[in-house]
Amino acid sequence: MIARTPMFFHVEERRLWLRTGTHTTLRDRDPQYAQFAEDQRGQIQRLLRIWLAESRHARPLLRAYLGTVSCWAGVPVYREFRRLFRLTSRAAAGTGQSARDLRRLLIQTLREHLEAPAGMRRQDASSRGLHG
Repeated sequence: MIARTPMFFHVEERRLWLRTGTHTTLRDRDPQYAQFAEDQRGQIQRLLRIWLAESRHARPLLRAYLGTVSCWAGVPVYREFRRLFRLTSRAAAGTGQSARDLRRLLIQTLREHLEAPAGMRRQDASSRGLHG
């Protein structure tokens, strides 16, 4: 049996402040973001950018960009969530992983990111991997 490379999901979280009435958008990298983030006239949208990565290297090797999932009030947009699972199944086939195991790992990783408050996540959320 050939040993599979340990895989995990690398997740980068970004935030946007949106005011739909005026079409105003500020990214969390903007210097004025902190000021606007407390403004109740807007909403905070969380964006989770997700890659499939190998953990056998000193630095993670990003193998496949799977997409971005938008979250409003901690709830992912359903259509983006479905697309992410389809792309995870494709990436599993391309890396020789079990699609079911990889989707299960994705669910665990997303659950950890979505249960944590915006901008805060558990230390090991994206470091636990799938080992074949």
